[in-house]
Amino acid sequence: EERRMSAGGFVNAPVTKGIIGLTTLATLGASATRTSPTWALSVDGLWNRKELWRLVSSQFVFSSAGELVVGLALLYAFRQFERQWGSRRFGSFVIMAGCLSAAVSIACLSSPRFRGLREVSSGPYATIFGLLVQYYFDLPISAPVMTVLGVRLSDKSLVYLMASHMFLSFAPSSSIPGGAGLVLGLLYRWERFGLRRLTLPPFLSSIFARLFLPLLDTAPRRPPGGAAAGAA
Repeated sequence: EERRMSAGGFVNAPVTKGIIGLTTLATLGASATRTSPTWALSVDGLWNRKELWRLVSSQFVFSSAGELVVGLALLYAFRQFERQWGSRRFGSFVIMAGCLSAAVSIACLSSPRFRGLREVSSGPYATIFGLLVQYYFDLPISAPVMTVLGVRLSDKSLVYLMASHMFLSFAPSSSIPGGAGLVLGLLYRWERFGLRRLTLPPFLSSIFARLFLPLLDTAPRRPPGGAAAGAA
């Protein structure tokens, strides 16, 4: 189990690999065609144009290169949770994050309290910040704590710094989906809600496996002749 958790790259993390790949391609494509705003949840897109597909597209397209770099770095750091939970459970968490983020975003765009809000930051914010909660509680500090200018720093400090930058960079637009993710992360840890027991249905995971696993295969490769050498 320890070897499985500490494996490099995307070994045993096909869902994370898929999210990172899709987010990268979608963001770069939207940036190249200068259509990034058309993928986000906005008052004009939802209420005036009835573009409901934005509920999905907004979960995968970052609006800037800075968000993309920081967001992908955090997703890569959190891939170990897919290894720990399994891809079916991790996939259900991603879906819950997207649904809650879309619901909260729609509520805020519709609320008179956010009258000046016209658009919510797009990208997998809720997934990132939901996993950030698990990262805070479940992963111990693995390196000695340092003190720099009176501030105590650990090997986890960089992750918190990057997450804080994402959360506040375009606030309140960025803090709405980020806040939804934080709420989900806390509820996920509350046994009363039973969210940890939810996994993707077998038929759905089977469909995803047949369609995408050949592209996202992350099983560790054995060196040629490894089996024969072991037998010898």
